[in-house]
Amino acid sequence: MQKLRLVTLISIIMMLSACSIYKMSIRQGNIVEQKHVSQLRKGMTKGQVQYLLGRPIIQDSFSDNTWYYLNTTKNGQSGEEVRTELTVYFVEEKLTKVVGDFEIPAELQQ
Repeated sequence: MQKLRLVTLISIIMMLSACSIYKMSIRQGNIVEQKHVSQLRKGMTKGQVQYLLGRPIIQDSFSDNTWYYLNTTKNGQSGEEVRTELTVYFVEEKLTKVVGDFEIPAELQQ
């Protein structure tokens, strides 16, 4: 009888401890921050943009003049998913326009 109670108690403790599993937030894609987007200037070369933002996750298959930076963050506790996008356009290897979910410098908005 004593062993049965002990096994039952241990089983209940194990089940309750499984309820509090920590779930990590998952971040996928390019990690682009506002401080880097704010440093973008019209006329920057592709190398300079890549230095600030990193390699784009997607480059346009038909034109090397459009770069896409995508990021998805899923909160481990709430399950909420947040997606940010940034699209960078070049003409003749120079930065001309930036569009996305960040505060874009005025000279790059069109």
